[in-house]
Amino acid sequence: MWALISVFMLTACEKEQTVDNDVWNDATKLWMAGEDGSSMYGFINAKGEMVIPAKYVTCSSFSYGYAKVTETESGTDFYFIDKNGNNVNAPAAEQYGTAFINGYINFKEGGKWGKMNTNWTTVIPANYYSLGSTAANGYSCFKETSDGKYGYLDKNGEVVIPANFVSASAFANGIAVVSVSDSIGLRDGVINEKGEYLVELQENTLENLGEGLVSFIDSDWKYGIWDKTGNIILSATYDDIYPFTCGLALVQKDGKYGAINTKGEVVVPVKWSYLISFRDNVAWATMDDMNDYFDGDMTWYAINTKGEQLFQLEEGEVPNILATLGELVGVTCTYWQFHNGLANIYNLKTGNSRYVNKSGQTIYTWNENTGAEAPAFNPTEEDFRNAIKASMLDTEYAPLFEEIR
Repeated sequence: MWALISVFMLTACEKEQTVDNDVWNDATKLWMAGEDGSSMYGFINAKGEMVIPAKYVTCSSFSYGYAKVTETESGTDFYFIDKNGNNVNAPAAEQYGTAFINGYINFKEGGKWGKMNTNWTTVIPANYYSLGSTAANGYSCFKETSDGKYGYLDKNGEVVIPANFVSASAFANGIAVVSVSDSIGLRDGVINEKGEYLVELQENTLENLGEGLVSFIDSDWKYGIWDKTGNIILSATYDDIYPFTCGLALVQKDGKYGAINTKGEVVVPVKWSYLISFRDNVAWATMDDMNDYFDGDMTWYAINTKGEQLFQLEEGEVPNILATLGELVGVTCTYWQFHNGLANIYNLKTGNSRYVNKSGQTIYTWNENTGAEAPAFNPTEEDFRNAIKASMLDTEYAPLFEEIR
């Protein structure tokens, strides 16, 4: 099961990033899957046919026609394949990011990070201690040294906003949230693509939610929403507000979760004990206590963006482990949520894994432990933290592990 921990992180510059959904809707429409009695993985198509043989220890999702794979536990033999399973002979590097985002992938050489395009041409040399994913506008946040500050590069590696910030979000819808620490203290603000402040620095915690909106916190530690110039869209109402996906933002109040639209209107009633962010216009929801997650004693539902239930998972089934890691350990993982119409789920009681469509119909199923009783799978939170850390050590996100732990 731990081989499934192929983590796609959405944080790279110490603030939550909002990444375009294109990485999850790759035109290849192939999904990582295993086979009965084997711990190796390959790829299935939409019909549930294994079209790339299960010979890999780990795989990433396809993005822009490429998937990163490894054939050994060490992962040092990683390479990239195309939709036919052929090695595309990507340039040698110490490490690569997990996926192409908006047409670019990060790579590591000489202990520093740079960026390549989909032709495997270096567009930003490996000169940076930290380098964020490429936003839709072509900007990436960067930090040159471990004790340096953050700024922004364009897609050609030119500095477009100087490194003046102690933290910086990705750009989304033309804005980013940045933090400055000076004699006044730590302050957040909102900037445009020229680095000009749309919301002046202030002693308030801001977060880029996407859709041109930011969250703020009032003196009672309640969250609300401003537009990009600081006009109130939603007064401070909730205990937490999460970034928008599929046009909706999850909200939390009094221990319950729901979702709102960009006007701050409740679309999914705030009644669920747990919600996993929408992907591909579907979210996972439960009314049960998350403490029962690893016992498989929860009832999970797939819901649409109107809050309507699409189907219910079977006894012992849970959204795949990685889909829930975000809330458990403070890391965002989205690969196993719905993308291209399918999602992976796992049965904690039987060890079965299966892919389902949005009607809940099984497209493909397998069990690594066929022929033997499924072993108990009861990892602790510390187990997950260690697995996450191991998966991050040789990626562009390694410097952030201490920030998210």
